[in-house]
Amino acid sequence: MAEPHESDADAQAPSGPQVDPTEVPWQHSAPAGATPETPLGADSQFFEPGEPGTLAEQRDLLDDEGEDIRQYTGEPVETEEGWVIPQQQNVGPGNQAGGGEWPDPEAPSAMPGTGPT
Repeated sequence: MAEPHESDADAQAPSGPQVDPTEVPWQHSAPAGATPETPLGADSQFFEPGEPGTLAEQRDLLDDEGEDIRQYTGEPVETEEGWVIPQQQNVGPGNQAGGGEWPDPEAPSAMPGTGPT
């Protein structure tokens, strides 16, 4: 069996935008009102400013009643706008940050088909 040539690999490479392997590919369109300076746009309503680091690094994880605060407190997340804490959301189509459970209906399936071909 012959070794593949570099040109063979190029011919088999998937077409489309190339993504840095250390980055997660962008799956959804930018939120309404997003700009290069404020990439969260309208989704910023679902977050409040946070401090760098995990909750465990910031404070005791038990509240006054001995319950773990992670049951009701979001873990800080670093975004392009800085550190934020996600807020509880009543979600549904058009009422959540990001893609959530309602992905783009035009996106191709990530799973192989199981029906007749």
